[in-house]
Amino acid sequence: MNELVAIILIWGAWVLIPVVVDGVGTLVRLFVVLLYGRNYIDHDISRDRLPTVTVIIPAHNEEKIIDRCLNSLKIQDYPHEKLEVFVVDDGSTDNTVHIVSNHVNGNGKNGNGKNGNGKVKINGKFIPVGDFSGVIKLFTSGHKGKAAALNTGIRHAHGEIIMNIDSDVVLARDAIRHMAEEFIVHPELGAATGNIEINWEMIEERDTHGNLIFENGEIKQKRLNFLERMLASCQFLEYLSAFRLGRQYQSILNSEYILSGAFSAFRRTVLLKSPLYSSRTVSEDFDLALSLHRQHTRVGYVADAKAYVEPVCDLDMLYAQRVRWRRGQLEVCGLYKDMVGEGRFGYLGRLGLPGMLLADHTVAFPRMVWSVLILFFPLLGYHPNVIAIFLVIMFGMYVVLDFAQTMAAYFIVDSDTKRNIEGTFHYNFILPFYRLLIFYFRMSGYLIVLKDPPSWHVGGPMNGFKNGIKKLNNATISHSLVFFLKR
Repeated sequence: MNELVAIILIWGAWVLIPVVVDGVGTLVRLFVVLLYGRNYIDHDISRDRLPTVTVIIPAHNEEKIIDRCLNSLKIQDYPHEKLEVFVVDDGSTDNTVHIVSNHVNGNGKNGNGKNGNGKVKINGKFIPVGDFSGVIKLFTSGHKGKAAALNTGIRHAHGEIIMNIDSDVVLARDAIRHMAEEFIVHPELGAATGNIEINWEMIEERDTHGNLIFENGEIKQKRLNFLERMLASCQFLEYLSAFRLGRQYQSILNSEYILSGAFSAFRRTVLLKSPLYSSRTVSEDFDLALSLHRQHTRVGYVADAKAYVEPVCDLDMLYAQRVRWRRGQLEVCGLYKDMVGEGRFGYLGRLGLPGMLLADHTVAFPRMVWSVLILFFPLLGYHPNVIAIFLVIMFGMYVVLDFAQTMAAYFIVDSDTKRNIEGTFHYNFILPFYRLLIFYFRMSGYLIVLKDPPSWHVGGPMNGFKNGIKKLNNATISHSLVFFLKR
């Protein structure tokens, strides 16, 4: 009887904690989003009512991707005469400036730069790039960082709405229109983040020199190996739950606390009253979002404004990305600790930020300890079969949660996203293992923030291990040669 009680207390705690923190939170989020979530609603706003828009693209050594980003702006269904595009070069040492200059100097021509015969690929379809009658400008500001580059563009912007996108982004043809219409329909909206979606079809095949490979006159899509395909599919499902469900849930409750650097928009009047972007953390978008909340600005999410990004298919790059995100989260929360638990900031202060810290920090450390201690449970007298049963129960619970989120998203997304969900649905069985891997990457970020200065460049564990082995081998060879010569 005592053994049964011990099993219930110990294993019940490890099973119930994830159920309460992850399970209940997920179910609440799904209920709210399905209740208020929607497919696209045509606002039917006349052309003359649409605001002028400035799109700012910070760029540093982006010669391989900046062309397709600019082409995705040229095919927008937004009135071109109301659209200006600013590329702010942040001290690039490659061919970025030359490629952007081709677009600037040939605004009204097709086929500028290396764009694949005047086409841009969106959702697996090549769309011809027609004449662009808007404005494209290039600014150079030296290598001062992303925040400084964005602020340079903001200070020169004329648009009523200012949108910032990363250079690796490809916007859906109607993304700018949907984003701009949201600001018209909701006058209280001061800033909004777009819907970021992973798309592996954007990954292009290149030769050993980095040049694009063409097939039948079109850019050839890269064939992914098993690991790359798995990482791409898991990231697609991860972003689907994080943006289409998570960000919409936050927006409904006015607790959107991160403006995605990949695609965000602001009323110019609101943005100019803010401190703008700051380089004091590695997460300038999170920093700006909370500064706007501190001014009681409405920050939202526009599900219909879609931006596509490539998945990160390299473990070292994925590690560096997640470490940077976690570091930025800690740094920003430290700067805005007065907002945590503060009722005057509404749901964000009372539950949004505390809930984020609870899930991402407070509960994370016991999970890390448990995931290590479980290896030693047999030494404490627990039968391996008992351990296996409870691990299967926990795995099954997370699989059910991931399937539930994917199914919920399926009912509210467009046909293109539905097609990608259908092709990756079975990866929900792998998603718990992927999330566990990301969990350890995040924990590494918490530890790094304690000892390393802020940096966008983080060394990955895989290359670090390989370099360590290489150095060890070189050192062994050197010592052997010295020993041999001495003899």
